[in-house]
Amino acid sequence: MDLLYLPIQELATEQRLTHVDRVLVLLQKSTQHATFAAQSPDRLDREQDFVRFLGLMAHNVQSAHAMMQHQAHLEEEEGFLCHFLSATAEECALPALHYRRRADDSRALPYQELCLRHQMRRDAHLPRRRLSRRGATERRRARTAPAWCG
Repeated sequence: MDLLYLPIQELATEQRLTHVDRVLVLLQKSTQHATFAAQSPDRLDREQDFVRFLGLMAHNVQSAHAMMQHQAHLEEEEGFLCHFLSATAEECALPALHYRRRADDSRALPYQELCLRHQMRRDAHLPRRRLSRRGATERRRARTAPAWCG
């Protein structure tokens, strides 16, 4: 998950696209593994919800990827889009900037959702008896939150 939130604002558009491609591949693999876990006989009740959550995160990252691709098309010197639109590089600069902002906003959404999930878990105030009846894996999941989730 930390790969999602690496500061990539200073990278060139093509480097940002490469990074987001890598994140998408990892999310797809994570979703596949989580799906297998959700199908096992000793699964946790929330495994299917986690699969859905990973899907939502992947959709947000895909949205950011699409915005970055639009940005790249508008920034290209001899790009087809500006040529097709009969626009100058200066005329394409502002829409490219808007696509970049939308991409940054799309990348922020999964972070906010993940922090909300951990905040809700911390605020649940489960009684010690219920927590002690859980398995070691579920206890660990209930108590930990990512370091980047202030």
